[in-house]
This record gives sequence, C-alpha cells and structure tokens, in this order.
Amino acid sequence: LAAYQRRDLDRASSPQNEAIEAHARSPEYFAARGLVHFDEAEFELAEADYRQALALNRAELLANYGLGLLHLRRRELDAAKVHLTAAYYVDRERPETLFALGVLAHAQGDLVMSANWMGLAHAIFEKRGDKRRSETNRWLRELSRHVSRPVPETAPLPLPPGEDAR
Repeated sequence: LAAYQRRDLDRASSPQNEAIEAHARSPEYFAARGLVHFDEAEFELAEADYRQALALNRAELLANYGLGLLHLRRRELDAAKVHLTAAYYVDRERPETLFALGVLAHAQGDLVMSANWMGLAHAIFEKRGDKRRSETNRWLRELSRHVSRPVPETAPLPLPPGEDAR
C-alpha cells in the first residue's frame, strides 16, 4: 500500500500477489490489488479481485467502494448505489465514499443530494487538510448554481374526473 500511495503501481503489485498467495482467505489483499488494477485501467481484473474480496467478506469496504466506482464508470447507477452505500455503512467518515456518492447522486439527477454528499466529503477533507477539498469545493460551487435556481412555476394539475365534474 505504501508503494500504491506513492503511485508506484509496478512495485505495488508484486507484494500484493505474494500476500494473496500467503493469505488467500484475506479479502483486504484482493481488494487492495483490485485498486491497483483499477488505477491501471485493468477493469476486468479489478472487478474479479473486488468480487473475490466480497465473496470472502461482503462488508469489505475497499471492495464495495471499488466495485461501486466500476459500476459508476459504466453508468450502471443502481449497482453503483448498492456497493457505494455498503461502503458508506462500513465507514461513514470515509470522504472518498462520500464524494463518490455525490457523483452518483448527480448522475441520477438529484442535485440536492449530490450537494449534501459533497458537503460531507468537503468537511472531512477540510478537517484533515486534504488537498482534495479543492475538488469538492469546485463541485459545491457548481451545484449551488443549479440548486439555488428557482423552480419554474407549472400549471396546476387538473382534478381527476368524478361525479362532481358533470
């Protein structure tokens, strides 16, 4: 994981493969390797590792998060929601998951919910001094332009026909 955090993906893979060989029943190793595959755009391999991790532990946070991102990337929004929500319930303070849920809500057309998720992610990034807060801030500025617009007035719906309508 240290090599992954340095973005040295070649060096990250070898120790993960060794860890999986030594601990084939540990879902976190499959999930971590899936993350490296995801970043290398090896999406089929990433999905296989995430699914293996979830077969071992369906509450594995990183596997649910990664699979949620894969589904979101493919615009499979219902499946993305299942996995990102599972990741959220494992750790409600993980800003990356909150951010992804904000992107998902935006893709579903729910701008208010998108802004709510982004606001939660932004607060945690801000508290931690994480540079990714600038990305959530950008999302929040853009969302506020749309969410604050007045709703256009529409004509009232006609009453359904009934006995009094004669």
